[in-house]
Amino acid sequence: MAYSTGSGDYNALMAAVLAHAVADGWVEAGGIGTGWPISKGNVRGVDWSTFTIANTDFTGGGAFPKTTRWIRIAVGTSPANATANAGSTATSASFPNMEYTIDTWHIFSDPSIGDHINVVVQFSNGFDAAVFGHFSFGELNKHGMTYGGLAYASAHPVRGFAADNNGDENFARDWQAGVYGSIFRHFNGRIGYSYTSNLTYNPFQYVISPTNSPFPALPIWPAADTSHDQSRLLDTYGISQDSFEIHTVSPFNLGDANAKMGHSALIASSQPYSGGVSFMPIPILIANTTSASQTLRYINVGSAPNIRLCSLQNLLAGDEITYAGDTWQVFPMVCRKETSTLGKRGIVSSGPYGFAYKKVV
Repeated sequence: MAYSTGSGDYNALMAAVLAHAVADGWVEAGGIGTGWPISKGNVRGVDWSTFTIANTDFTGGGAFPKTTRWIRIAVGTSPANATANAGSTATSASFPNMEYTIDTWHIFSDPSIGDHINVVVQFSNGFDAAVFGHFSFGELNKHGMTYGGLAYASAHPVRGFAADNNGDENFARDWQAGVYGSIFRHFNGRIGYSYTSNLTYNPFQYVISPTNSPFPALPIWPAADTSHDQSRLLDTYGISQDSFEIHTVSPFNLGDANAKMGHSALIASSQPYSGGVSFMPIPILIANTTSASQTLRYINVGSAPNIRLCSLQNLLAGDEITYAGDTWQVFPMVCRKETSTLGKRGIVSSGPYGFAYKKVV
């Protein structure tokens, strides 16, 4: 099964993801019909759990107490290890907004380039009719590289409501997470500003296969068969005035993303004619260290499978685009609005920036 859709609560969503995965050949660890955890090929285990926390919703300028629900998604060296990893935010990717009823979900896969599941959800936060969330798990697209594989779980840990009332252009938080938001993002580390956020959930967690690791066997590189988070990732889609920029914040810490690379896709408008749209891949570049005392080196281990960055200028959420003969469906990062709305207090906006998913039918 390459594409499926539906609606409902978070339990219905995860049941639909499971059904989609099983149709693609993923194996339920306890046998047919037993459910999560699942595995397939180089992805030796995937599982999920949920947790709730108390927040205050400031969307639209009010202050409304609410309980929010998050999903933790984790990969592991086995189904049991994935289950253990899903029990902690430190060893999983965290996906918010599961307290809302999901109006529509979209599930994408394409085993021809590696086993993976991409998921987009749409819901209303009570003020905005169309707010979006994204998560994914599986194996990175290795583009023909012969290392043993990198299993990942990724999520956009961006709340679909204004969770405090201190936002402005200079300190945008997660619900304002367009290219200016100071928050972890889907398949990425942090944007290249020195500001930090009060939200610390992981957007990316990965386990490297011990078979022919892509990294040198040195302690400064990520070890195989160990759960790692986004702290070594290079930001490949934060905007920059330069094509490459090193920030001088001290101490140097990749977790604060003081090194970043900009992609032109986020500032290039899509044109309203055939061929006038730019979809940029999301390469995954992993560093050898987070220490200021080490020489910084990166290895490209592949890219997010069948996910691209795009501008939604002249496009609407859910539009399908024919690009190089393939069909891609576009969705906002969070909530599509004009760039001028980014960083504004009480406004949920990711500007005209989004993700495109290859749709195989």
